[in-house]
Amino acid sequence: MKLKVSYSGQARAAAGCGSESFELPAPATLHDLLLATASRHGERMKALLETSPARSAPAVLVFVGEEQVRWDAPPVLKDGDEVMLLSPISGG
Repeated sequence: MKLKVSYSGQARAAAGCGSESFELPAPATLHDLLLATASRHGERMKALLETSPARSAPAVLVFVGEEQVRWDAPPVLKDGDEVMLLSPISGG
């Protein structure tokens, strides 16, 4: 299945691009896509996407289409889905 991933903020800096395509075997989960993204882009991306006991979800917001992903109920990915990884901005 083909998926498009777009990046914003720190995720864009970690990826080194604004968007790209991934091809994963079906059925693919959001977790599969995040693992492929971290594998392709190394430690900086992995740090944004990994979870730990202290953090139950990645440090980025994830949208599939127009809908923000709820980590307790991630959607099933379909061929042609567009996924956006958006790192929140802090400061002021």
